Amino acid sequence: MTKLIPYQMYVHFRYRAIHWPDMPASRRKGAQLAIPKEGLLDTFADLDDRPDFTEIRCGWNDHGIGFSFLLPAFDRKKATILLDQPTSSTGISLWLDTRGDRTGHRATRTCHHFHIFPFGPEDDTPSVGAFRIARALVDAPLPNTENLILHCTPQQSSQLWEIFLPATELSGYHPAEFSTCGVFWRINHHTDTQLAGTTEEYPYDNDPSLWHSLELVPPAKS
Repeated sequence: MTKLIPYQMYVHFRYRAIHWPDMPASRRKGAQLAIPKEGLLDTFADLDDRPDFTEIRCGWNDHGIGFSFLLPAFDRKKATILLDQPTSSTGISLWLDTRGDRTGHRATRTCHHFHIFPFGPEDDTPSVGAFRIARALVDAPLPNTENLILHCTPQQSSQLWEIFLPATELSGYHPAEFSTCGVFWRINHHTDTQLAGTTEEYPYDNDPSLWHSLELVPPAKS
């Protein structure tokens, strides 16, 4: 029998982002985040028998928040690169609400959308873009993407993509006062598409209530 509603939508996921002080606090070419396995975010794709080809980790500190995505290498010949249409483009889309209460259906000034393009339209240069969210009550200020840190490490047949979002580029990012964020991702790969807990029929790209909660775990006391 065909499921009308994905099983994952019956559950509210509350992920935990570890405090990881070793992440870069400023923009450095070639910088790596090296988020440990304790930062793993379970995709729970098995609940709906959906593809699970990505290992996702997350960490935070006062300087910003970082994510890593380990997945099969993107294929340049099979890639679709549309710099003005991120959700239709090959790559990794990431939505983040720095003050995520998961109750509103429209984005606010603390909701952000980023997309990692594994290639350029005409070359192999990766990049990260920032985009406005449709139907937002208030648009978040678009960050200066030159200040975002993007790094890719080839690993045999896979790639490790790491992105660090500095606090200076995230509207509303104040971990000491607001320790819960909202997060959602969409990975558009030539082998398949992986979503964080819903299907393409739902407006995850502009409805923050469909995103997951992300708790910023306080640093351990010494």
